[in-house]
Amino acid sequence: MMERIHGSHLGIEKCIDRTKESLFWPGIIDTTFLERLAADLFIINQDKYMVLVDFYSTYFELFNLKYGRNETVINCLIQTMAKLAH
Repeated sequence: MMERIHGSHLGIEKCIDRTKESLFWPGIIDTTFLERLAADLFIINQDKYMVLVDFYSTYFELFNLKYGRNETVINCLIQTMAKLAH
């Protein structure tokens, strides 16, 4: 991979650009609040939950999903975005 990235010999900026296009490497690409989110669904003692985490700030929201339907997850995402987006 290093040969592929450095193959053009166009300088450090071009190598960084090629890396951003070719690899996923946490921390190499600058992000902003709510640009990259992660969500995970899980069950504890038969209760369903979703955690939503912002990569940039590590802010998180935890939801107790009373109904395990897609609409419930979507509504949680919409509520969070409406609450946090400026």
